[in-house]
Formats: sequence, structure tokens, C-alpha cells
Amino acid sequence: MSILFTSFKDFEKDFYQEAFWQEDFQASYLRDSINSKNYSLAKGHSCIVAFVNDHFDKNTLKYLSGHGLKHISLRCAGYNNIDIKAAKEYGIEVSRVPSYSPEAIAQFSLGLLLNLLRKIHISYTRTRDCNFSLNHLVGENLNGKKVAVVGTGKIGSIFCRYLYALGAEPIAVDPIPNPELQALGVQYLDLKEACNLADIVSLHLPLTKDSHHLFNKDLFSVMKEGAYLINTSRGALIDTKELINALKSKKLRAVALDVYEEEENLFFEDHSFEVVEDELIYRLTSFPNVLISSHQAFLTQESLSNISKTVKENLLAFSQGQLSDNFL
Repeated sequence: MSILFTSFKDFEKDFYQEAFWQEDFQASYLRDSINSKNYSLAKGHSCIVAFVNDHFDKNTLKYLSGHGLKHISLRCAGYNNIDIKAAKEYGIEVSRVPSYSPEAIAQFSLGLLLNLLRKIHISYTRTRDCNFSLNHLVGENLNGKKVAVVGTGKIGSIFCRYLYALGAEPIAVDPIPNPELQALGVQYLDLKEACNLADIVSLHLPLTKDSHHLFNKDLFSVMKEGAYLINTSRGALIDTKELINALKSKKLRAVALDVYEEEENLFFEDHSFEVVEDELIYRLTSFPNVLISSHQAFLTQESLSNISKTVKENLLAFSQGQLSDNFL
């Protein structure tokens, strides 16, 4: 089976070599992300192992299916970057890694939140310049805060439990309540009501047509004055222009983003010696109360090991015609 890894990064190499060394896989590695402008780079492979910033629209899938593509194995949980209907039309199976380490992302979300509340990122930057002043570093406790957790799947549910253990009050938002969280006393509310009450809002839901720009001008307007916002899910859940307006008006006290809606041509690469043409990312990084990381919430040894093992299982299942629940 001819396999092409796209958007491949150096930190992944050892994990896939360990997972694949006994298998008869003919693997090639491409650093570029596949999209509608460069899909010819991926022709001639029966399987593509893709990542979050690869994009497979209908035209891309049609072209690649005509050049032998039979399977796209996503090495991530989300699949908003693939036209699933078109994939089925062209006979391309799609698999994913639905759960690799929800703890990793929940813990990173908590880390971002604690950084914002205690301004650790600002202190770290200052002390590197030998500035040991405590001015403007007065923070806030997490205990006693109301936290709207938008999406209570595996990641959101774990995040709720962390909050509960630290004395915060999680408020859940999800059309399908988690009975285990309800047993802990976690209340479920609709999105606007929860955002109106919450001191902190944390996003843990997938990107779909319905959730695209879910956080927009209207929703920011009903959020509690001076709220914190955390996003470790997908960048396009938030309308970036309206986020900037909410920061400028001081509607939001601070924001932490591990994802960004235009991250495709930015994240995972070093652009420090380039002129980046994205004006919105420059504007966001100019705020002292905005913390941005480069889509690294998943990035632990445990996660990478689990992802590589699941990708291997998906590839073997496909090659043997034995599809599993990981297939869409």
C-alpha cells in the first residue's frame, strides 16, 4: 500500500517509525499541506495520512481519486477539512482518530486559563529582560469563578472535572447532557444564558456549518463584562474581527487561543524571518492580554503515540476491508 503523509513534522517521525516498522507500508513524507492549489503533489498514492491543515474539497478529491486515492486516514479527531459527501461519491474511505488523549487537551486548556488568570506569560516575558516589577501582575483566583464549558464531549467533560476539583463552578453547554456531570451538580444551560453568567468561557466543540463563527458580534454582546475566553478547539468557531472588537471595547478581559481561523498557512512553521501578510494575527499578538499558542494542545508523547497506533490500525483495517467505528 502506497502511503503519503502530508503536513508531516519532524516531531512525528519517531512515533510512526515505531508503529509501522513491522508493516509492509511504502510511506512517503511531504511537509506541505494539501489544498485546492497544490493537490497534484499527492497524486499516485492509494492512501493519504492527513492532518488538520490539509483540505480536501470536491475538486481535490475528484482529481486524487482519478490518480488512485482510495483512503484518507486523518491523524486527528476533527474532519471539517474534508468534503465527506464528495469522498463517498468518489469511493474514498475516510478514517480518523476520534480519541487519542482528551486529557492532554483538557490539561492544556486549564494551563492556558491559569496563565491568563495569574498573568504568568507576561511575568515570564518580563523577567527575561530582568524586569522583576510586580506592577500590572495582579491576578485572580480560579476558585469561585463560573466557567461556561461549551461542548461536554470527552475533552469538555474532563475539563469540567478539573474545574470542579479546583473549586470553580462549571456551567455546561451541550445539546446532549452528560449524566455523569449532572450527577456532580453541573448545570446545563443554553449558550447565551451560560455566556451571560460566566466569568470564563472555554470552547470544546467541533467545527461544523452550524458552529462556524458561533462566537460573533451578537454572542460577544451578551457575554459578561470582563470575561475570559479560551479556545483549544477550532479557530473558525470565533469571528476574529469581532473578537478584536470585543478586546478593544474591553468586553473581554483576556483571551487564550491555541487555534486561529486562518492558521493553515501560519501554524506549525517558523515565520520569524518573514513578513506575514495576515493583519489580524498581528493585531491579536499586539494585545498584552492575548495569549496565542500554535495548536499544540494535543502535543504530548502519549497523544502522539496513541495517534500513530490508531492510524496504523485504521490503515490495516482498510487494507483488509475491515472498516471500524473510526471510519466516517
